[in-house]
Amino acid sequence: MRSQHVAMKSSPHSPQLEKACHSVRNIQAFAVLQNAFLKAKTNFLAHIILDAITNIYMADNANYFILESQHTLSQFAEKISKLPEVQNKYFEMLEFVVFSLNYIPCKELISVSILLKSSSSYHCSIIAMKTLLKFTRHDYIFKDVFREVGLLEVMVNLLHKYAALLKDPTQALNEQGDSRNNSSFEDQKHLALLVMETLTVLLQGSNTNAVQTLHQITLLI
Repeated sequence: MRSQHVAMKSSPHSPQLEKACHSVRNIQAFAVLQNAFLKAKTNFLAHIILDAITNIYMADNANYFILESQHTLSQFAEKISKLPEVQNKYFEMLEFVVFSLNYIPCKELISVSILLKSSSSYHCSIIAMKTLLKFTRHDYIFKDVFREVGLLEVMVNLLHKYAALLKDPTQALNEQGDSRNNSSFEDQKHLALLVMETLTVLLQGSNTNAVQTLHQITLLI
């Protein structure tokens, strides 16, 4: 990986801490807010905190970078699979970083790859893949970034799980410990379609991704 965070080539310059009246001045106070989310037991409280943090990020484009040392979104990724009502909000925050700040949050993407690998919530994985698909269509640099942060490999593994499900649905679902067979099957089908669509974009015009993907598939055969 070239760096922890990679500026998109479509951006004319790296984000700068510009003079503004809404920039964060008290990082310790923000840390209290962040810890409150990590300890939140309800979707209601978690959503309120995410709204507050979103407002802080949007108040000044410098704020995300001022608070970068807190690793906020990468830490939150570990918790959102258990909070279904805030999952959309979380990925909207990631989209803000990419689309509005013209920045690639590699640490956060690594956390998302771990989230997808765990498959602890298919609903959350589907939302995550929708966001990742948007990223691949937004800037060609994501073809390299997804490979570097391990997302390409994770997507191939997700397809392998779906292939096992198609081969023997009952056994695959039992091995995954999912008693909601019908809903789980439909969720995995939806997830697999999103993964295939994303991989199609990633492989177009990228020999490196094509070679690595074929290698991963060969290992799974």
